[in-house]
Amino acid sequence: GCICTPKDLISLNEDDDVATERKIIYSDRDNINCDILRVIDLVKVYGWRFGKKFIAVKQTCIGVKQGECFG
Repeated sequence: GCICTPKDLISLNEDDDVATERKIIYSDRDNINCDILRVIDLVKVYGWRFGKKFIAVKQTCIGVKQGECFG
């Protein structure tokens, strides 16, 4: 496996909606929004490509409420 620190994964090209969702999740650590599914800082790294690790998912945060469709 690979262990990465947050500074390794910072993306300067993060979309505004992604940054907004991250701020919502971070500011609601007690889950006041009552999400039935919460993903905080999910990372997926696939092996090595051309001598570098390939990071497919970088610290994704998601909150899904009851009745919302996820997919």
